[in-house]
Amino acid sequence: MSDRTGSGRRRSLAAAHGRLWYGEAGYRLAWLALPQAGAVVAAGLLLAVAGRGEWGRPATGSPQRVAALEALRQRAGREGDLAALKELTAAAEAGEIDAATRLASLVDPLVAKAAPRSPAPRDSGRAAALYRPGAAAGDIVAIARLADLLMEDGASERERRQGCRLGLTWLDHPRVNRDMLRGEERLAEKIARCLVDPQSGVAQDPDRAGALVVDTLRLKYDRSIRQYVYGLGLQKPELIRGMQRELAARTPNGYTGPIDGRASGETVLALEREAELRPFPPQPRSIPATQTDAEQAFRSLVEAARRDAGARARLQAMADRGDAKAMANLGGLYSPVYNKGEFFAPDARRAAQLMERAAASGSPGTGIGAASLYDKGVGNLARDPAKAAALTIRAIAADPSLGNLLTDPDMSADWSPAFWGGVQRELKERGFYANPIEDRRNDALILAIRRFLRDEAAAGARPGGQRHD
Repeated sequence: MSDRTGSGRRRSLAAAHGRLWYGEAGYRLAWLALPQAGAVVAAGLLLAVAGRGEWGRPATGSPQRVAALEALRQRAGREGDLAALKELTAAAEAGEIDAATRLASLVDPLVAKAAPRSPAPRDSGRAAALYRPGAAAGDIVAIARLADLLMEDGASERERRQGCRLGLTWLDHPRVNRDMLRGEERLAEKIARCLVDPQSGVAQDPDRAGALVVDTLRLKYDRSIRQYVYGLGLQKPELIRGMQRELAARTPNGYTGPIDGRASGETVLALEREAELRPFPPQPRSIPATQTDAEQAFRSLVEAARRDAGARARLQAMADRGDAKAMANLGGLYSPVYNKGEFFAPDARRAAQLMERAAASGSPGTGIGAASLYDKGVGNLARDPAKAAALTIRAIAADPSLGNLLTDPDMSADWSPAFWGGVQRELKERGFYANPIEDRRNDALILAIRRFLRDEAAAGARPGGQRHD
């Protein structure tokens, strides 16, 4: 073996040791328990398998070469220079890891804004493949971008677990600090979710997750504002406790309430302050002139039930007698989506049961509300995406106008991958979906939903028309 080959292999082994030391707790234990030389050999073998033959190649080129490749990326991404793209592609195909990472950024749909004029088609799968050699070589940019892709909502469980591990490797890297979260808010929020998900394959750390979420709010990240301010009632108590601890620790005049994991109004206010959201005073409600005295009285009862246990008891009595409106409104009052604990404790299980009964009694829209609770498994309600899918299909069958909650990309963004698999099974049983079942929203499913909605609308328009159950 030549000196050059031996030198390259030693560099690769050292790089592998560093990556595994920071990225794999088991490897750190093995290093302490086994002779170091054996651990280095193990690192080399693992990298050889993970890199599919790339083990032994230098991690990066010279600073001059890296600068030249970056210039090609800038020309291709910001000027639409096709010649620069071809040169960068040729370098990547020749095995230059830095070229592959930069080419990946031109096809990665998650960073499209950074390369607005890239002539390369956006392709998540190709981007992930191009990032992998750089990630295996310890490039923190490639690690971050690959982790971001692997943790997307439509990824498989295996990919997501890989993404969670890579995300923590990036977060724990000595070169990454809190200031580097700016511009990486999406990745930080995804890592936070890993830290409170036992299925993620990484050690659970709700306090660290809470700190990451609060950091993304401080940076005014829109998704975090939607998920953790307006949707705080949907979050796990352990995550809320982590956020409460972080808010209490970092804000001298901020959160002073109990660390209890409740989506209380006080917690919401502290989060709003962290995100610098302007408070909006409640607007006076005007009652339409066409509303009857009975309708006005009912609305007043619902409003009073927020604060008054006696009013809630009267609303419950109406629900027990089969009043669909009472069931729907009472379910909303108990739902953690709307009830932040200001007046009485939310109860997700009770909310879902009331909404289900309301849907069965002639208020199909509340079935969607129950489905959302089951899909996320909030509070004391066990997660059940299959039931969520069944409730949703029944709701849109009863009222096809609700179908845009599935077909509109923005309105349907919060449903889980498992929910989409459940919808596919429901429609397959009804003969509308013929493709293999996969836990993601795809074009074939959207077409099947539209056919189902047309069929239901036509059935409802015919005298005596029968809808699907």
